[in-house]
Amino acid sequence: MSFIGLSYQGRRIYVPKPATWHQMLTKASRSFSLDDDQVRQLRVQYRPNLCDDLSPLWELDQEAWDGVQDGSSLHIEIVRPKRDRSVDAVAKPEKVEKRARVDPVAKPEKVEKRACVLADSANDRKIHFNVKIHFRTLPDKIVKLHVKLSTPVEQLRRLIEEKEGISIDQLMQMRSFDYEGFRMADRESLADAEVEEGDTLSLEPILTGGKPAIYLLSPHALSNVTVEVTLCPEWNFSVLYPLTTYHTAASGQTSAAWTVDVQPDGTMTDRKKGLECSYLFWEAETLPMQAEPSQRTGLGSFNPSDPYVFLQHCHEALEFEKFIGRLDSVLEELSLTPAMRTDFIVYWLPAFQRIRDCGQRIMFTFIPQETFAKAAALDISGVAEPPKAISRVFMLFSAVAPARDERIMTKPVDWVLHVGQDEEVMKDPEAFRVLEWGGMELRD
Repeated sequence: MSFIGLSYQGRRIYVPKPATWHQMLTKASRSFSLDDDQVRQLRVQYRPNLCDDLSPLWELDQEAWDGVQDGSSLHIEIVRPKRDRSVDAVAKPEKVEKRARVDPVAKPEKVEKRACVLADSANDRKIHFNVKIHFRTLPDKIVKLHVKLSTPVEQLRRLIEEKEGISIDQLMQMRSFDYEGFRMADRESLADAEVEEGDTLSLEPILTGGKPAIYLLSPHALSNVTVEVTLCPEWNFSVLYPLTTYHTAASGQTSAAWTVDVQPDGTMTDRKKGLECSYLFWEAETLPMQAEPSQRTGLGSFNPSDPYVFLQHCHEALEFEKFIGRLDSVLEELSLTPAMRTDFIVYWLPAFQRIRDCGQRIMFTFIPQETFAKAAALDISGVAEPPKAISRVFMLFSAVAPARDERIMTKPVDWVLHVGQDEEVMKDPEAFRVLEWGGMELRD
């Protein structure tokens, strides 16, 4: 069976290749909750290798569907309808009359050439417009730009960095620019998007649930174990390994599952792909926030699009040099093996070092696993006896701004009690256990 990737507004799905173009549109409509009008406005772009984000995208013609290869990707976007210029035509009839007097028969070449020159000069015209940058813990910021209409969208982040001093790394953590409710492609120009004088574009941050890794630890070999992860509507899978598909329910929840054989040394074999692996891997990206913070989250629930409340109520904050040792000891208390702890720390180490290099401390907390399960449910089935214990270790961390430094707690927390782990069973080598770890950096 052939598989392809579908992406739309930051969501990525790995699916069996539909047999026809129309089946692909149906799949996209169901997966991304598109209505009939949106489907009619879709533009489909093709990339031969879904793992290569640097190669160019090619607009895909319906008749070329049979040429879509296994392992390729389709980027789907809605083409904005052209604005109705009839109001302008009615408002300025004199100009229409003057243009009507041009003799198109006498000098067609010059008329055509003049039209091209007018189009080029229009794209060289500069306009004033705004970019509204949405931060999660700071007030929104309005950036005023004055650039040519021919400027590609992908250059706007660099212009904002030069004008406002906001780092390009921070800007790259945000979604693509949005204009009038539509996602703008990086390669299109302001003129292509029909941005006009005084308009406002928006940028919103994106958070990633990084490397949740699921380990199945059993003293005996197990066959046909199904592991399923179901995400709340505020989260969407961005990476899955071993490769598998995920499905979106009408409620907005997305689910992905693997069926594996498990060996006593922890090695798993994916029955669909035949691949051996040490753990099952998933990552997810937050979707745009849909409600006011007071309506979205509280200490009894974890909303991936608004997780900051957890750092405010229970945390530790340490300098980098003390933090690494403290984190290793906490992870050991939470039953991670030396190999797991190494993977955990090395995965996030570049972020930890970046915070250190900014002269800031690292503030961190762990989500109670019962709370985390409401955002990402984990189900183990297909075995005669369920796991004796399931431990889910998910860390949130952030840089501590100097102005907040004196108000930060430094007293150590009993994280085993806070997470709600059955420590005795998790450290029993004769018990069937499931352990998952992951994390999320909270950045403005």
